[in-house]
Amino acid sequence: MDQVDIETINQQARKAKELFNEGKHNEAEVMMQGVMQQALAYYKDELAVEMAEYYYMYGTIIVLKLSEQQDVFGQRTREAENNALGVQDPEDTQSENEGEQIEDGDIEEEHKVQENKPHENIEDLDDFHIAWENLEVARVILEKEVQSQKDKGVQEFKYMRNLAKVYIKLAELDQWRDKFDDAQENLQKSLQLRLQCENQEISRDIAETYFFLGNVTLYNYKEGKEEEALGFYLKALQILENHLCKLQNKEQKQITLQDAYDREHLKMSFLDNDDTKELKQVLSMLYDKVEDTNIAWKEIQTEEWKKAREEMMNKAQLIQQQQVQQQQFTQQPIQEERQIIQLGNFGNARRRVEVIEQPQQNTVAQENNQENAQEKQKDEEEPQEDASKKVKID
Repeated sequence: MDQVDIETINQQARKAKELFNEGKHNEAEVMMQGVMQQALAYYKDELAVEMAEYYYMYGTIIVLKLSEQQDVFGQRTREAENNALGVQDPEDTQSENEGEQIEDGDIEEEHKVQENKPHENIEDLDDFHIAWENLEVARVILEKEVQSQKDKGVQEFKYMRNLAKVYIKLAELDQWRDKFDDAQENLQKSLQLRLQCENQEISRDIAETYFFLGNVTLYNYKEGKEEEALGFYLKALQILENHLCKLQNKEQKQITLQDAYDREHLKMSFLDNDDTKELKQVLSMLYDKVEDTNIAWKEIQTEEWKKAREEMMNKAQLIQQQQVQQQQFTQQPIQEERQIIQLGNFGNARRRVEVIEQPQQNTVAQENNQENAQEKQKDEEEPQEDASKKVKID
């Protein structure tokens, strides 16, 4: 078999992405499997740092098969696309291999979503494990590389950005299995990395992470989390507004929590380019999210809501107590469980117990013999009963 060059491998990876965007998910998955086999043959090390890119892309394709939601931040701007796997930072010098990297962007921003309900069949579970395994391998490789560079006093943003993206996808899988605490932990890790290598005022990657944190906080169904989610949403909103102001060469404005927001500046204009139009659409959706969450947060602060919740909790507690009582009433008595010691040598163990108890048994036997002798002597002394008094039944 002839050696495949890396450019051919990357072309096939891009083709797999195109197939996925066309809705040909199975074909994309099969092609990506071939890409990974060829990449492994090329690098000859499944844990090579270059392999992380392919593990991530394959895992991402599987994640998107499981996902029903599109990325709320829509298509990336050119600046955000440069943060995708394998693409150099604009501030970095161009490497000789830059043209060989997969211009991945975020596949999720272009693909057509098919309706697949989580936990619908066993194939979903298989896909989940495949996605998790590939993303976990990518995480291990990139974490090791980032730590290695840190130990050397080197900081290359490309690997940090790539690792941040892996954490995002792992968080999606955590949400898929309702592990919201784990999802929040992975999102926080992603955020910390992005805060180190992105512009905190205008980075859409950071805004995206804040938005996902807000969603996970709400999905966790824990009381009083609306205020915390609002904080994440407002941070995302501020960053996107800053980004829009930069695109329009306008002065930045401070965003604070309000009941309703003026959206005049989000109206479309013939002067808007594609990036500006897309950003305005995203901002409009995010404003809706903030306003809805703000309404929900205010509702739980009212006395009526608190009273209704207290009644609901009392009713739930009463039902639980009734269920416990009913279970105790209908439950059959459980026989005492006795531990069997040395089951394989049960006879020997039993004999040892008999030997231990033998002195005590001998004492009891002697006492019984004395009592029997006394009773026999007493019977011999008593006069025999008259035979006539005995009753005989024929």
